[in-house]
Amino acid sequence: MCVLAVLCTASCHDDRDDYTTIASIDLTLPDGGTIETMQYSLHMMNLNTRNTVTLAGSTHAGSLVVGDLLRGAYSISVEGVVRYSVAGAEGSRVAQFRALSDYVSIVELNKNVISLEMILMD
Repeated sequence: MCVLAVLCTASCHDDRDDYTTIASIDLTLPDGGTIETMQYSLHMMNLNTRNTVTLAGSTHAGSLVVGDLLRGAYSISVEGVVRYSVAGAEGSRVAQFRALSDYVSIVELNKNVISLEMILMD
């Protein structure tokens, strides 16, 4: 009876911390320009649970890092304003942008890199 009690207590305490992960979303310009700064609003919806993650911010690079995501399939939408430069052109340009993906698999424990191309709306 004592052995049964020990087995039940040990098996009921099964901590799992591998259900969540981190994703890096790399945004690129269509003509190979260089992002100087951007303000963005990011929406990620888990297609299995319908839970939504929304982030807003600014960055000096084209990479956004999202942590504590439940592993699974997501749809991603990013929109905002970007200031960028193009090789061979003078000065900086400013444009609104969108980047979308209907389906992205985020299942790795820590190496989820998603590349999305920006759609510039001049």
